[in-house]
Amino acid sequence: MRYICTKIVTLLLLLLVVNSVFAQDRFADLEKRLNELIPELPGLNEKIDISVNGTSIQEFIRGIANNSGVNINVDPSINVSIVNNFTNVKVIDVLLYLTKQYNLEITTIGNILTVKPFDAPKQVKPIQIDEILIKYDSKNDFLSYELVNDTLWKVLKEITRLSGKNVVAPAKLNSKIVNGYIQNMPFENVLEKLAITNDLVYEKTDDRFYVLSEKGIEAKQGSSGDNISGDKKKSDKDGIEAKNSVIKTFGTNSISIFAKDISIPWIIKRISDTLNVNYVIVDELEGKKDVNVQNIDYNNFLLRLLDGTKYSYNNINDIYIIGKSENLSILNTKLIKLQYRSVDKIVEHIPDEIKKGINVKEFPELNCIVVTGPQSRIDVVENFIRDIDKIVPVILIEVLIVDYNKNNSVVTGINAGIGTNPNPASQTILPGINYQFSTQSLNNLLGQFEGFGWFNLGKVTEDFYLSIKALETNGVIDIRSTPKLSTLNGHEANMSSGETKYYKEEKSNYIGTQNPSLANSYTWNPIKADLSLLIKPFVSGDEYITLEIEVSQSSFTPREFTDSPPGSVTRTFKSMIRMLDGEMILLGGIEKESSQNIGSGTPILSRIPIIKWFFSSKTKSNDKSRLNIFIKPTIIF
Repeated sequence: MRYICTKIVTLLLLLLVVNSVFAQDRFADLEKRLNELIPELPGLNEKIDISVNGTSIQEFIRGIANNSGVNINVDPSINVSIVNNFTNVKVIDVLLYLTKQYNLEITTIGNILTVKPFDAPKQVKPIQIDEILIKYDSKNDFLSYELVNDTLWKVLKEITRLSGKNVVAPAKLNSKIVNGYIQNMPFENVLEKLAITNDLVYEKTDDRFYVLSEKGIEAKQGSSGDNISGDKKKSDKDGIEAKNSVIKTFGTNSISIFAKDISIPWIIKRISDTLNVNYVIVDELEGKKDVNVQNIDYNNFLLRLLDGTKYSYNNINDIYIIGKSENLSILNTKLIKLQYRSVDKIVEHIPDEIKKGINVKEFPELNCIVVTGPQSRIDVVENFIRDIDKIVPVILIEVLIVDYNKNNSVVTGINAGIGTNPNPASQTILPGINYQFSTQSLNNLLGQFEGFGWFNLGKVTEDFYLSIKALETNGVIDIRSTPKLSTLNGHEANMSSGETKYYKEEKSNYIGTQNPSLANSYTWNPIKADLSLLIKPFVSGDEYITLEIEVSQSSFTPREFTDSPPGSVTRTFKSMIRMLDGEMILLGGIEKESSQNIGSGTPILSRIPIIKWFFSSKTKSNDKSRLNIFIKPTIIF
């Protein structure tokens, strides 16, 4: 008896100590919070004198608030009378005294203090987990249990954990209360008796799952979720189909099926009925399939199941119409808009296998295509369009076409005569230009560029164009054209400029048979000489650009006779190169060469050595022109 009393006293003392420590921690925390508010509420630190006798705590604190200027709200449910006399004390000390004396607490909202009764936190009792008495002997596969008002879900979970064998039940039976006692019996016999004693049905599936279901309901094979089930009175055919399938459903957005040689109409009806989906089968469905899908929605279930068959479906106001693809109730029409590219010729890029069984038309006014056919086929076309509807790069191509001229001439002899005064000598003063890519270095590059080829100049600066202009002023090069072209990736950009000359063509015809007469007629036929450029860019993923380039340049030569057609010279080349975005390349090497040797002088004297220099003149020249093209592509999205 003394021992019991001692334990009770010890327990009471322990509780008192714990409560005392808790109270001390609470008041220390309150004092800390009030001190932190002094910068915002300086009235807490003011000293006051107050004396009351039998005044309610509400009136007492209201007097303190008026004297200190601190906003204080008091819970009207506090029923306390104050009898005190305070002299030269701080407001914060008075508030702390009241909270300790009358078991109050102070909370803050902004700069407002609220005094209210203290509610001690309730002690949370630890949840007691009822131990389920289940034992499993892996050596002889024996199972024992002692169940008293235990939930089926906990029982099956513990059996699965101990034995390593999957034992499941429909989700609606998880909370079912089960009871029973069995000692050292074979595993399957114990499960069978557990089902019988608790008004359940036990079944072992082909995939080694043990399924418990409600009595009178035959569980189809499944491992979790809402398993598809049917009455035992179903036909033998339905039973065979069920034996060949494993089906799990967690709503219309999560369907998992594993089935071999399963009937298409049977699986559609079973899934639709289980999920309460509205459907109408307008044609007789035939055929079987092997199905293995995980966590797909109902639309994808129908799409994958009917893919490759002559059947399809259409969803009209949440009612699924299922039947043959050519049935009018199955057909649907949809506008598929393109976001980044033109609809022009887009139908040509759709593979014939995808367009099979549907009608696809371009609708340029809305930049879209109109697709009519079964919904499953429309989805395939739409997925294909979305895959190819990407942002198409635009390429700005800056081109500089120049002729590099190299000529020399020798003029000998003396020409004398009477005429006007000779023209005064004149010269053009050129600006001295010498930048990162100087005029001299560019001149040397053009002069040494023998034969056809190309050279990558890299990323040139604006000074490069100044150097080109200086060379043109010096007469070293002749700038033929400076076009700027732009085109979409994979499309041609071309330009052409030139001139047309005409020559006269005469025809003579005899008219009549008895007395023929000669009639002359003529026509003017055109001949063109132009410069044409064709560039086709291809942009790769690493910002490299491949250019297919074709250049053709033709020019007129002097006429041999007055009325003869003008001669022409044509220079062409094709090239394919790969370069980085923003780099410049030089293409060239096609040359045109002409020479001239003209002499005049006094007969006989112009042929005598030494003397001929005084009685003759001779002009000998050799002109060489080389076509060069500078190209700089820039990607613009």
